[in-house]
Amino acid sequence: MASLARGKPRKFGERIFKTSKATSISSLTDLRKELGYGHPGQDQDIAFKRAIRHQIEQFKSTEGIPGYRLTKWTDSSHKRGLLEITRDFLDTQGKGVEYWPDRCHLDTSRPLRYHKDSAKIHRLMIKVFWRTAKEYKRHKTSSVAAAQLLSQPTNTIDRPIKAQDNSDGTDHRVLHNTPDIRGQSADNPIYLDDMPPFVQGVSE
Repeated sequence: MASLARGKPRKFGERIFKTSKATSISSLTDLRKELGYGHPGQDQDIAFKRAIRHQIEQFKSTEGIPGYRLTKWTDSSHKRGLLEITRDFLDTQGKGVEYWPDRCHLDTSRPLRYHKDSAKIHRLMIKVFWRTAKEYKRHKTSSVAAAQLLSQPTNTIDRPIKAQDNSDGTDHRVLHNTPDIRGQSADNPIYLDDMPPFVQGVSE
């Protein structure tokens, strides 16, 4: 009888994957509001967000899947992992009664009570852990991409230009080959004094 009682919550929780499509799941902000933790800046809300983040970073399912990788809404092993991480957080660690305690007075900012609203809280928290894992994965992917970009070598355009090696003494300047037009007209006579001397050994 005890085993049957333990089996009911799991079967109940599994229905959420059939009745809710991934595309229709609310944002983290809206989910936190439904749970009574949608008040930015308040200490309890900040603590709640940190507890969720800590849970997905530390938890590992019975099939060895880390909490931050439970991002596949329709995958059987991921569905089991999401049920496990939720039960571990709310029941095993006692966070259910911690964050939604029973009070004798009416708290309009956090109207849910774990003793009477545990089914609704379980459903919402399954979505919260799935959404948080998706956000975690997106953030990590962006961080890795940024790190890879920073580690790339500097563009060659930014590198100093290496000076040309003229160690062989060769003058690489372009020489203009101007034709000799002396003697081709009266305006350009040939002066004998400017002529080079005869080569020695050649008869006059």
